[in-house]
Amino acid sequence: MIVHREIDYSSDIKAIKELLNSKFEGDFDQSHFIWKHLDNPFGKSLGLVALDGGKIVGVRMFMKWQFKKGNDTVFALRPVDTITHPDYRGRGIFKVLTLKGLKKFRKEYDIIFNTPNQNSLPGYLKMGWKLLDKRPHYKLAYVISSKKRKISLECLRPNDVSINEKDADPGKGYYWTVPSMDFITWRYAHYIYKIAKIGIKEHEVHVIFRKGCKYGRAILIIEEIFGNEEYFKKAVRLLASTMRVRLVYYLSSNPFDFILSIKRGKAVIVYNKDEKNVGNRLFFSMGDLDARL
Repeated sequence: MIVHREIDYSSDIKAIKELLNSKFEGDFDQSHFIWKHLDNPFGKSLGLVALDGGKIVGVRMFMKWQFKKGNDTVFALRPVDTITHPDYRGRGIFKVLTLKGLKKFRKEYDIIFNTPNQNSLPGYLKMGWKLLDKRPHYKLAYVISSKKRKISLECLRPNDVSINEKDADPGKGYYWTVPSMDFITWRYAHYIYKIAKIGIKEHEVHVIFRKGCKYGRAILIIEEIFGNEEYFKKAVRLLASTMRVRLVYYLSSNPFDFILSIKRGKAVIVYNKDEKNVGNRLFFSMGDLDARL
């Protein structure tokens, strides 16, 4: 008989690690689980497990998140790291854990959202979730080299970054993830992420990025960009030139664009239980949607 209970971090992590490795072929990193669910500055993740005779056969984690607009804070949950043991698939464990979590943790959030892939999207829609209407496009651009006169570039560590909240606010009535020092230090602690402070005239632009590969060529992936919007495009061009990269991947929600760019599909974002009616006023960066989360 399958029973369900909340996760016990003191005793369940090892069993969850083994279960997740059954899906990820031994590549699951326990330290990543701890970083994601225990070290999160928004708070410790909530979670449910399904058990058969004391053996964990299913896991559903609910990671805490926050969006802000002015002094108004929206508390959110995002279901992540779901796994059912191969021998127990097809028994509705995913659905039961999701519905039980939505009910059990109801006082913990104003909205719940997720970024499912195309395989799991139909399941969410069947359970009554809604697709975000104003979803940004992923874009890939070919960037022409930038002249470097009157421009400086400095590489920073996450704990050296201080973002002016006003510079980061997307405006237009959006709720967004405030890039506090605690958030930046946690979110971009992994070595794959780099942070550049670019000085253009009297202005500074901070770009958080990582390098990837597409079509056998290096690409620059823009996770976050903060500062004076007027200089965003020039800052990205300079960064690409410095990194000797010509392809740049970014979200159309960023307030810049390039002539030589193509759309690579819309971001898939779903939400549910929207008590404050903010669903279509949520702003997402590439970093918010990154698969590591």
